[in-house]
Amino acid sequence: MTYLQDETDNYSITTPSRVWAGIIATDANNVSDRISVIIPGLDGGEMRWENCRWPTRSDALYPTRGDECLLALDDNNEFWIVEWWPDNSIPGSGDIGEQSFLRAFGPDTSSTIPANAWTAIVLDPAGEPWRQFGDVCWEWIAPGDPDYSLSPAGIRCLREGIYDFAGSVVFNAAQGTGTRGVRVYQVKGPYAGQWQLTISMPMPKGNLNPIIVAGESYQYVGNIIELQAWSDTATSTMNNPQSEWLSACKIGIGPPGPPGPKGDVGGNVDGGHPDSDYTSILPVDGGSV
Repeated sequence: MTYLQDETDNYSITTPSRVWAGIIATDANNVSDRISVIIPGLDGGEMRWENCRWPTRSDALYPTRGDECLLALDDNNEFWIVEWWPDNSIPGSGDIGEQSFLRAFGPDTSSTIPANAWTAIVLDPAGEPWRQFGDVCWEWIAPGDPDYSLSPAGIRCLREGIYDFAGSVVFNAAQGTGTRGVRVYQVKGPYAGQWQLTISMPMPKGNLNPIIVAGESYQYVGNIIELQAWSDTATSTMNNPQSEWLSACKIGIGPPGPPGPKGDVGGNVDGGHPDSDYTSILPVDGGSV
């Protein structure tokens, strides 16, 4: 797209506020990124308008270079992206509404689990491809992301709500003694370090016996959770690419149901007199009847 110029200076205009058709000129890499746009109808697309805010959407992760958009100019001469297109940039999302499912897998190789320490399992779509259906409610934290130094292993919440979580780790059967643990643990958010789903048990006997943890939690936008493993004996996970995984399923409330039947009419308060006549037997001074 040759008309996407590299001009990076900010400009202000005196044109009265209105809605403009624009084209997104830079990719957003996370939900807090501001992006640039060009506005062909304003200046022929020669200038790049920087630091534009944009709304999150249920059917797409982030706006990308070349997407069409609508912009509104506020009284501070700042542009806000009020909508962006295409409507459905993630295959399979459609008009599913509040339904959402993610299964994030760990690495293709085994993970070392030292004794008596919780170890985060790195969830990375570069290995086993993740399974994602419906609304996109969780995202991978890529290298270079502001949160990567905090959690290079976790996933970040994009939509507030109630989620069912399930996580699984298959430990190496060669170390067959001791206790193993698995947890889903919040490392960023209002309750970081205060909330977790945890299970522990003696090391299962046999091959490919997973330890699974599951539960429900309310999550806020920007929260980060990790799948973590523990052992009282130094060990490792299996090198099966699907031996470690974390699933998140959003729980929706569904559409409103039909109204229920009308209840029975209540009785008169004095057992016989119409309600409008009941006050006639009450003392005017507030004393006993």
